[in-house]
Amino acid sequence: MIWWIAAAMLIVALIILITPLWRTRNLATLDSNTANVAVLKDQLQELEADFANGNMTEEQYDGARIDLEASVAADLVEDADHVVQPMSVKTRRSLSLILIVSLPLASVALYREITTSQTQPTQQQVARQNMAQQARQEMPSIDQMVETLAAKLRDNPDNAEGWQMLGKSYLVLDRMPDAVKAYARAYELLGDTNAELLADYAEVLAFSSDDNMQGKPAELVNKALQLDPQHAKSLWLAGFAAMQNEDPGLALRHWQALLSSPVLDEQTREMVKRNISQVRGISGPSSVSAAPQVVASEAADVPAVEDKAMLSVKVDVALDDSLKGKVTADEIVYVFARPSQGMPMPLAVKRLTVADLPTTVILDDSMAMLKGNNLSGHDEVIVGARVSRDGTPIPRSGDLQGLGSAINPRVISSQSIIINEVVN
Repeated sequence: MIWWIAAAMLIVALIILITPLWRTRNLATLDSNTANVAVLKDQLQELEADFANGNMTEEQYDGARIDLEASVAADLVEDADHVVQPMSVKTRRSLSLILIVSLPLASVALYREITTSQTQPTQQQVARQNMAQQARQEMPSIDQMVETLAAKLRDNPDNAEGWQMLGKSYLVLDRMPDAVKAYARAYELLGDTNAELLADYAEVLAFSSDDNMQGKPAELVNKALQLDPQHAKSLWLAGFAAMQNEDPGLALRHWQALLSSPVLDEQTREMVKRNISQVRGISGPSSVSAAPQVVASEAADVPAVEDKAMLSVKVDVALDDSLKGKVTADEIVYVFARPSQGMPMPLAVKRLTVADLPTTVILDDSMAMLKGNNLSGHDEVIVGARVSRDGTPIPRSGDLQGLGSAINPRVISSQSIIINEVVN
């Protein structure tokens, strides 16, 4: 399109330049003598008009006329040799042909020069590009940096802080067995002296056993709370441990204490509040120690035959093409089903990595974090998938997620989820 516009503009320019040169009529070529005579006639007419109107006497008229004629006569003699010769037809047409050929060639040459200078990188730009490429090649990957840290710890095995850092790195890479070993070594060096280590170690042990907080994870969390009763992560995990132990009253106490923590962001605080509200709905207003199985009995009527069968939902999970450049293959993905209302504790959850996508997973009652709080106990659930940027199951700002609409798992047994939005 741009070439057609340029061609049209060039044609217009040629027409403007050439038209005067190709006119076939005779051009009146005036020399300076002819011009002087024309001026004399005009001035004589003005004198005659003034004399006729009585603006001057006859003597003034005669004197002015004599002076004017003498002045013009002198100019005629002086300019006699300066006559402008008209341009011949051959010369005019030759000049036209030169313009027709040279103007397009000059325009194309100028355009090529301008576009080449804009598209070709300068030496400085080439140098910057080469430096950036070299830096990318020399920059170690996350795996390489983790292996470097592991090698240093083999040479210095008593660096407890280093083992903690290595454990966190393995957790992000979803190398759960290695993460457990790293935290175990840090725990061996520090013992029950660091609440942060105890909570992290408990979390990793729970992750490695399908999110089961019973046993050693719960023991470690209790020790952490003995060191720091307001430790936020320990209170959070202790609440889940209590729920899995069918003690919603204890879970309430832990999560209510967590609300007073100054380190909570608003999103996590709202999640804790929803957890508390849901637990209160499970236990009832007067008896916080009632078993959570009450939810199933208070739900809408469910045919008895369904109580004997395990409910499941098939989930097809994929990452939207627009977000593929914003994640790495080793980032953690949680596929989950949660109640459409109330506490967002997962009813079933499956842990993957971005490298596994796209894939199909089955969420069923066996994946419940709390006995009785499963797919079969709810008439309406939301299925979703989330890429966790820090590897933890708690949603954070910057995570990537996709959520389906609320479904009845007894009626709809499959759903497709596209991870296509950023958590705010």
